[in-house]
Amino acid sequence: MARARKRLDTQKAVNAAKLKKDELDVDQKDLASLDVHAEKPGIVVYQKIWKGSGPEKIRVGDDIWGGAGLTTLPDLARMQVKTFVNEADVDKLKVGRRAAIKLDA
Repeated sequence: MARARKRLDTQKAVNAAKLKKDELDVDQKDLASLDVHAEKPGIVVYQKIWKGSGPEKIRVGDDIWGGAGLTTLPDLARMQVKTFVNEADVDKLKVGRRAAIKLDA
């Protein structure tokens, strides 16, 4: 009886290892068939997904829900900037007026 139980436990471990290997093989095949093509040239912007404490950028290893957006290609011809303006410079700004934006990095 003890020998039969030991064989059964050994077979369970072998089956679990084989199942894990088969799951990895399926995942590899799924990844190999995944191609992403941009509809137009541009830069890729990673979307944010909800993580425990709030929305964060997608990173390698994140779990993604079906239907969630992963990336976007923004229209570089029209962009918006959200910034702060020094109080001394506020009177120089008007709606519709052109502005040059310079970034530190």
